[in-house]
Amino acid sequence: MIKRMLQIGVTSLMLSMGFSSVSMAVVVTEGPSTGVDVGSVDTFLTVDTTLPNSSPGSETTFVDDYLTSQGIDTTSLSFVLKNDPAPIFGTDTANVYASDITTTPSGLIDFFIVKNTNAWALFENELDRDWAVFDTTVIPIDMNIGNDLTVRHISVFSNGGNGVPEPGVLGLLGIGLLGI
Repeated sequence: MIKRMLQIGVTSLMLSMGFSSVSMAVVVTEGPSTGVDVGSVDTFLTVDTTLPNSSPGSETTFVDDYLTSQGIDTTSLSFVLKNDPAPIFGTDTANVYASDITTTPSGLIDFFIVKNTNAWALFENELDRDWAVFDTTVIPIDMNIGNDLTVRHISVFSNGGNGVPEPGVLGLLGIGLLGI
């Protein structure tokens, strides 16, 4: 019996390690924060090129509509701050940029929008909540980010810490339930 429980435990541990995600350290390479480790790249969620002029209300509606369509509770969703113009810094990872959002009021920053004249790109803010870290190669349209930085602003949102559940965490939960 004990041997069988040990086998199940070891198997569960090995499987859960397979579901864990590896985080990549991203370091700022320019500006006043050169050398700062900003964690890993935040998760791209969606992009839209048909939205009206931005305002806290229209941006909150955009975020709320997307999250609701994904079954995420948005009763705590609130617009926190608009960094305009957004200070964008290059990193040691190709096509990955970081913006310091520590000027935001206290509270968790769960999501952010990178906005320029062409589009609004929504990301989930994950590892380092003080930084918006985004990879331009995952955005399915050309936002002219890179050598020709045209980011107008970055808006940040809190959802009371109720971000999108991470697949690794869900996998671990499933393995745990299976083990029971």
